[in-house]
Amino acid sequence: MHARTLPYRFILTALTVIAALLLTACGDTTATDAPDDIDLNDADVTFLEGMVPHHSQAVEMARIVPDRTDRPELNALAEQITTSQNEEIDTMRQLLTDAGERPAPTGMDGMDGMDQGGGGMAGMMDDSEMQSLMTAEGEEFDLMFIDMMIRHHEGAIESSQDVLADGQSPQVADLAEGIVAEQESEIEQMREWESQWS
Repeated sequence: MHARTLPYRFILTALTVIAALLLTACGDTTATDAPDDIDLNDADVTFLEGMVPHHSQAVEMARIVPDRTDRPELNALAEQITTSQNEEIDTMRQLLTDAGERPAPTGMDGMDGMDQGGGGMAGMMDDSEMQSLMTAEGEEFDLMFIDMMIRHHEGAIESSQDVLADGQSPQVADLAEGIVAEQESEIEQMREWESQWS
């Protein structure tokens, strides 16, 4: 009898271990699939809510480029700005949503009162500047676009550095660091073109 009960005990033990492993695996999967907690302070929220319309204006400026210039390098920059900043807009809106905040509006409707004199983020163009850009052509447009986009980028960098100092969310910090690195590089390139084309 003793010899016959050993296999049964072994099987019972093995089944118990397997069941425990399966439960652990299920628990791990649930924890892994759960979204990271998003904890934003006032600085994080202010940055995200302001940067969405700020980025939207940069995209609007970039979309003008193909109809106003023949320079392939400027067209390539405009495409890069459109792609990267649209992706960042989606990220910022998702962060606000995940934190239970109301997502900031995109597009020109989200820019009401966001010019330099309206309490908006630094570097944003006012209506008259946007109108001038939309009507300029050729070399005048090229230099005007570069000048405005440099100022626009400098404003984004300033706001990003502010949230890096005052924010608490690691997700927002990662985003801000990416904006600084990318836009500093683009400013350097635009300054080179400005000196060559002036």
